[in-house]
Amino acid sequence: TEEDRAHAAHKICRCIEDAELSAEEREHARHIMAIMAQDAAALVRRSLAVALKNSPKLPREIANKLAQDIDSIALPVILNSPVLTDSDLVAIVRACPPAKQIAVASRDSISTTVTGALASFAVPEAVERALANDNAKFDAAGLDTTLERFAGVSTITAAMVHRNELPVSVTEKLVTMVSGE
Repeated sequence: TEEDRAHAAHKICRCIEDAELSAEEREHARHIMAIMAQDAAALVRRSLAVALKNSPKLPREIANKLAQDIDSIALPVILNSPVLTDSDLVAIVRACPPAKQIAVASRDSISTTVTGALASFAVPEAVERALANDNAKFDAAGLDTTLERFAGVSTITAAMVHRNELPVSVTEKLVTMVSGE
């Protein structure tokens, strides 16, 4: 049954995560994970996603496949997976719906490359989440883009004002916006 396959998938993932595998065993494990990632049952794919969402042993191509799946499977991987690269995250921001953009913006650590993509392409809710995320690094260009796109959105400018550090140029723009000069 679907439930039995999901339970088996979870057990296999736990074994993969906990074991020290040889190169040959890693290749077999990758093949098993690829099969599970293509299972018709969402419950099986979700077991894989949840069990290995934090794992450096989840192959990047499988993490990307799971990130393109339905939200219940994709979001844990997008939010947590250490194997997703900046280019993977930028691709998600550019091509995926708002819930996945918000998951990217909520990650524990976000580079200026990814926040720049969020500033340029994401929905307001994702940009606001990134601005409120103390571990999201913004450079002046990303903050400028945010101000250009969302100047009239008070929740975004408020989140920007509350960031720990802002470049002087961005601070000046915010002051000008508030004072109306």
